[in-house]
Amino acid sequence: MLIRATVAVALIVTTTPFAAAQTFGPSSVRQRAPATTIDRPERAAEPAPQQTVGESEACADAYYSALEPLRTGRGAVLANLLRAMRATDPDLPGKWQVSAPPSGKPKPPPKPERVCVETKDMPGKAPRCVRYETKQPVVPPEVIARTAPSADEARVLKTVEDFVQARGALPDVGSNGRQAFLVQRVAQDIHSYATQPRHPNMCAGSREVLEFYGGQLAPIKRRLDDLQSVAKQTVPLAAQRVRAIAATEMRLYDKAVADAAKVEEQRMKLLDAHKAAVTKAAEAVAALPAGAPPPAPLVEPVLPPVPPLPAKPNGPAKLEDYAVVGLPSLVSEALRPVLPQALVTEIADEKIPVKMFARARTALLDPQVAVATVPADVREASLMALRLLEARVYADRYAARYKELDGALSSAMTDLRAAQASSCTCRD
Repeated sequence: MLIRATVAVALIVTTTPFAAAQTFGPSSVRQRAPATTIDRPERAAEPAPQQTVGESEACADAYYSALEPLRTGRGAVLANLLRAMRATDPDLPGKWQVSAPPSGKPKPPPKPERVCVETKDMPGKAPRCVRYETKQPVVPPEVIARTAPSADEARVLKTVEDFVQARGALPDVGSNGRQAFLVQRVAQDIHSYATQPRHPNMCAGSREVLEFYGGQLAPIKRRLDDLQSVAKQTVPLAAQRVRAIAATEMRLYDKAVADAAKVEEQRMKLLDAHKAAVTKAAEAVAALPAGAPPPAPLVEPVLPPVPPLPAKPNGPAKLEDYAVVGLPSLVSEALRPVLPQALVTEIADEKIPVKMFARARTALLDPQVAVATVPADVREASLMALRLLEARVYADRYAARYKELDGALSSAMTDLRAAQASSCTCRD
């Protein structure tokens, strides 16, 4: 960590302006003591400085007044920034609604639990259990998409995994987060600097101090750029998975047509063969001598039934057309092949995006819904589309939450720079 500055507001209230100026700032920044006139009897007095102490104090007073918003408004935000970014959203489930199959060594199934169902009071003692029953563990069902993600999809899913499990809290600033110490120290230092007591040397070295702390925000800016890039990338990835549903339906339809054509061809061959056999048998009968017994009649061929064709699906649109469609319509398209239309409409009408997927999961697990009758390839395509759409929602939320963090720090630095530039106009 690059932060080497120390903020000790209590030390600012010292007996000299120079000591006050030394209490904040990077270790590489050293403020100069105010110039003084030294009277020596053996030589003439030096020329008086062009800037008086009153002017320096006036700049410091203006700077202190300009920092007022950071003491009252943004200051409170900075003081509680880390706690706010670690706060969870109670509406988030803390897990994927459409999950992937477990990786690695499978966990052993939970063991049955022996529970007491009947007790007997004992005089002077605690009640004694007289009858136990074995309670079977309840294993919650899951909606699992088993198709392996692409490399780009895997990167997106891995990026937002911790955010999903943290229920909307920023994992980057958690107890083991990569940015936790940086955010805590910068936020506290900026807050302490802005809320320090008024003293006449506040402007001394202020420019270097702000440049130092402004530089500490670079890792946060880079992380925000990464998250926004991931959120942007997730849009076409989710659209591609939604498009794959129609492509899968069309592929299965084309296969069904081809299979039916093969059966029809086989039927025609059997009928042609039977017709040829009938003609040959008739010629043989005509060639028999008078009084000869006729040959046994030919058996009609057993023709294989032509399989019924499914309804012809709509062909997939262009990928860019899917990418510009809103989330409710994409969720509707993902659920269309596997749920009744009335239920699809009800789910897509949910106003809170994350709750769409919770309701979809409940519907997909409902035994009254005939999901099992959907072709396996179509069902898997639908689940993968839902998984990427869910990732899209979380990627957007992750980037937006991190933007709040960056905005709190960046806006504070912007206010500090504006206050310094407008107030500290006196020469150091």
